[in-house]
Amino acid sequence: MASSDQFIEEQFKALDVDGDGLVTIDEFQFALTAIGETVTDEELRAIFGDADGDANGRITLAEFTEAWHRSESA
Repeated sequence: MASSDQFIEEQFKALDVDGDGLVTIDEFQFALTAIGETVTDEELRAIFGDADGDANGRITLAEFTEAWHRSESA
């Protein structure tokens, strides 16, 4: 695994509070709050929705990795 992908996986695991391999919007909001980021509900849904490729309310590692790479190239 490339070191950048390993870093991304570590970030994902930090967001995945319950360790089930999925990040929910509540876990995502918890992480943002923990690092002092304040976002509106609308902003939270937009950011989360951008990463939730299949719109099922949960972000997988693959979706998170894809969103991360998109944000790097933006």
